Order: sequence, then C-alpha cells, then structure tokens
Amino acid sequence: MKQKGTSEVPLIMGIIGTVLNIPAAMCGAACGAAISAIGEAANSSSASSIGNYIVAISVISGLSGLVGGILGKSEPNTAGILMIIATVFAGLETLGGGGLLSLIVCIFYLIGAIYCFVQKKVDV
Repeated sequence: MKQKGTSEVPLIMGIIGTVLNIPAAMCGAACGAAISAIGEAANSSSASSIGNYIVAISVISGLSGLVGGILGKSEPNTAGILMIIATVFAGLETLGGGGLLSLIVCIFYLIGAIYCFVQKKVDV
C-alpha cells in the first residue's frame, strides 16, 4: 500500500533552500573558478579538479533539494532521502566556499528532510 504525505513543509523548505542556494552556488562557483585558475597557473591538476568538484557539489545540492521538495507530498520517503543528500552536499558546499548562506540552506534542507519522515501519512 502506498503512503502519501499531508504536509506542505518539505515543498516550502525545498523551494526556499533552492532559491537561497543559487547565490551560495555562485559564491562556491567563484571560489571554484579561482582555485581552478590558480591550479592551472601553477600547473597543478589537483587544484583545478577541486574547483570543478565545488561547482558540481553546488549543482547537486540545489537539484536534489528542489526535487526532494517537489516529491515531499507524493513520495515522502524518497523525498526525505533526497533532502538528506541535499543537506550533505550543502554542508560540503559550506566548506567549499559557499559561506554562511549555504549553511542556512543546509538547515532548510534538514528541516524539510525531517518533516518528510515525521509528517502524517495517509494510505492511498
């Protein structure tokens, strides 16, 4: 039997987190591009690949948070897992140059993930 969620909180947290993740991703991308440029100037392939990873982490965080928020009502368990993945990647983004804004995004995604798992569910 399939269960459906009843709360709008995961959707709202996913949307707010994704909207706030856009400037945080830009900050992370700028830091990643700077690290890549410095790495290329110093002929260091590891530094340029670190910059590319920072950009990829930012994109994965935003997309999984948005998809998790959208699925919050129809498939709450899948949405919760996606929101936890977004939380982890937003936390990594904080370390990679996203700053305080990506930490706030991480908190929004975590709240959305918790609500995905604890919300009242109805059988469909």
